[in-house]
Amino acid sequence: MSASVLSQMLKNPLTVESSIEIMKDGLKNRELNFFAMLEKCIFKNPRSPYKALLDKGGYTFNSVERLVKETGLENALEKLYSVGVYVDVYEYKGKKNAVRGEKSFHFKES
Repeated sequence: MSASVLSQMLKNPLTVESSIEIMKDGLKNRELNFFAMLEKCIFKNPRSPYKALLDKGGYTFNSVERLVKETGLENALEKLYSVGVYVDVYEYKGKKNAVRGEKSFHFKES
């Protein structure tokens, strides 16, 4: 956290009420926030380990979006996990290969 962000937080501390509103807004917009992150951090990032795993499974942004809309976010994430779209900490750090079926991936933390 930068000094300027910390300075602003100390000058304008959150109240309990504003914190609750922030959380309610986050929950209300959860799927939209997920789609924004999915697009920006995964599908527009060719180095994303999740992009490689989604590609292997034949998933596009549109197919993940459809899955979430049809089944809900938790069920969609469970489905993706069950078909190998996950990265454990050792895979993420490049300490072991991610093996999904007959395909092996090597990711780097950077």
